[in-house]
Amino acid sequence: MRRVGRLSALLVGLVAALSLGRTPTIAADDGNAPSHRATAQASLIESAKALARKGYPDEMRAFFDMAEEAGVDPASLEKERQRAERRVALLRKPAKHVKGAIRHVEAAVEALAAELSSTEDTNGAEGMGRADLIRLILRIDSDCEAARAAGRQVRSGHGWVTERVAACLDRRDEIAKALLAARQLEVPITMGVSNSRVLLGVYGEKGRVARWGRVSIHAANVPEEKMRRVLREAVRATAVGRYLLTGRMQLPKLRDKAELVWLDASPLYDKAIDWCRDNGQITRKDESFLRSLGSFVAGGTTRVCKPRPEASMQTILVEDIWSEAYFVKDGDRPQPTLKVGHLNFVCLSYLGTGLPSYGWKETKEATRGTSDLDAEARKRHEMWRLAEAGLLGSRSWLRYLTEQGEAPAWSKTFRAQMGLIKGDLCLKATFVTQYLHERGLLDDVFKATDKKKATSEVFEAAIGYDLATFENEWREWMLAPDTTVGLLQQLRGAKAEEGPRETTAEERELLDYLDGVRQSCLPGNVRSDVVPLALDAELSAGCAWHAEYLSKNPDQAAAWPDAHEEWPDREGFSPHGGWAGLHSVIAPGSRDARDAIDGWLGTFYHRLPLLDPGLVRIGWGLVKGYAVLDSGSMVAPFPYVTHAMFPPPRATNVPRTFNPELPNPVPGADQSAWGYPITLQVFRGDSEAALSMTLHEGNGPGGPVVDCHYATPDAPTNPEIAPAGAYCLIPKSHLKPGTTYTVVVEGLADWPGLTWHFTTGK
Repeated sequence: MRRVGRLSALLVGLVAALSLGRTPTIAADDGNAPSHRATAQASLIESAKALARKGYPDEMRAFFDMAEEAGVDPASLEKERQRAERRVALLRKPAKHVKGAIRHVEAAVEALAAELSSTEDTNGAEGMGRADLIRLILRIDSDCEAARAAGRQVRSGHGWVTERVAACLDRRDEIAKALLAARQLEVPITMGVSNSRVLLGVYGEKGRVARWGRVSIHAANVPEEKMRRVLREAVRATAVGRYLLTGRMQLPKLRDKAELVWLDASPLYDKAIDWCRDNGQITRKDESFLRSLGSFVAGGTTRVCKPRPEASMQTILVEDIWSEAYFVKDGDRPQPTLKVGHLNFVCLSYLGTGLPSYGWKETKEATRGTSDLDAEARKRHEMWRLAEAGLLGSRSWLRYLTEQGEAPAWSKTFRAQMGLIKGDLCLKATFVTQYLHERGLLDDVFKATDKKKATSEVFEAAIGYDLATFENEWREWMLAPDTTVGLLQQLRGAKAEEGPRETTAEERELLDYLDGVRQSCLPGNVRSDVVPLALDAELSAGCAWHAEYLSKNPDQAAAWPDAHEEWPDREGFSPHGGWAGLHSVIAPGSRDARDAIDGWLGTFYHRLPLLDPGLVRIGWGLVKGYAVLDSGSMVAPFPYVTHAMFPPPRATNVPRTFNPELPNPVPGADQSAWGYPITLQVFRGDSEAALSMTLHEGNGPGGPVVDCHYATPDAPTNPEIAPAGAYCLIPKSHLKPGTTYTVVVEGLADWPGLTWHFTTGK
């Protein structure tokens, strides 16, 4: 495939897309026009003709189009077009270099750039305005400093951006450092006997309480370590929220208590409502409505929750703590769009999941299977799936909508109730608040709009100028940095960075191998709904940085959780590498991608994220034997009830031994003695059901039972780690060679009588 032609269709489309609905013209050279204008026009035509002689038809046409935009008379240009088309048609293959054409292009850029000083800022009907001229130059030469300066752009470490956006991106790096620092905050938690009347009324016993200051979690059957984790991370997340508003990372100070009653079974929720109604904690008027929710507040300070995953429970507690900690005056009533956006950003950036009450909901975009969609529809569907895939995935979807001109206006989020701000509106509110964070304006806007009616006039007064200007600034920020590569750069051999970059052969092998593994362990009825994995350039850069960091700090690579962290005082530290470390699986001593994947598949904990059918994009880095694969940044909840079995059904040549990992799934036990682990992951459905799993020698459930360690979400073999929906059998001895084994699962309502078998290698 030739070096440049494959990219030119994108350029031609870009030329059309950037047009303002008319053909802007610079008056043709009539003897009075400046010489640089005529030089530019002639150079563009000569560039097109030179490209025709070299056998580059798409690039040739692009330059003819730009010559017409630059003011050449279309009628006279048409003759040149026709001659060039005939010439290029005679060539069988393109030339290997286009140095002569490049000289003409450089001359055209120089002449067009000289035109900037005499072109007015406004677009006129009789000529090309300054903004049009800047766009034309940058389509040709994206590194033209004169055009970038005329557009008030500077080159930063992130790319070409305006000075205002450059300051925001620098601030984003500081926020990333703060997010890492928040994970080191000390949150001393005490455990004790619960004094919750609601808990006692529902269970008939007092249960346990995890307490930090005025914040407490009460539960009867939830493991203490899980209660500690939820409370600790919720408090830290609230400190992050405080930092984003005030610049100070402080644990919250509450004016009143925040109490959470964590029920461990859904039927108990109705029982809790009955008890609270009978004891005056809620009114009969509200009873019916509260039964339709996932949680409710009793007695003003006690929130009662149905069973939820840990991350979801943390977000609920964050909202309660933050409201008590930040709004300390009676009558405080923050704008719903600001509160939803701020809290959703805090939860996405620190906890990895958004607010469950206001986040993304499947709507008309939901489609069962994508095989019948055209290319553009498939791309849209893939981008839409990212809306649920954490902070970066949400940003990718909203950026896509912004590029298409479909992102909702901020004013659409000015609603009277938080519950009305959902889906795309929630994402718009989220990333507007991030922009305000980075501008250092959010706290002032919170205060200026407090207790006021949500109108455009109120928000314009708070930000100090009109919303239309604000939307333009936000759009500029959302689409930054400008990664467009001009045609001159393409001719010189640079590759356009817009859209998914070309993967290398090694990366393609990684994706194909991992996709094949993921397909093999899922039931056949959902395989077509799993989005094929793609590499994300930003995630991969972070993975490479973290792999480089580990190569410089091998002592961290050998410890847990140290291997997943980056410390600011260590060589090689970067906020983006730190993010990657916290969202990745890591394998020191890896030869290549396949070696690393096989190693992770031979473990319990590191296997799980690779098999999640909601994983849509990954990052990958391999530096000096340190493999880092980001499998946690872009994961969307899978839309259907399903499960993943590993080793896959009917698999052959299965390894016989466990691959030791950190942390140890059974603290104190010798991992080198274990057999290959067997996992069942349940997605949605009965993700925390009380299942039994047994491993039998032979092709059927009647064979001898293999002695195994058995880890479940509610009874983890390592109390520090309890992956949601994950059940694991770890044989206490190596599996036998060339032997068939059968897995039997009982108690799973969606798949009664689930069994499968696999055979080990020799």
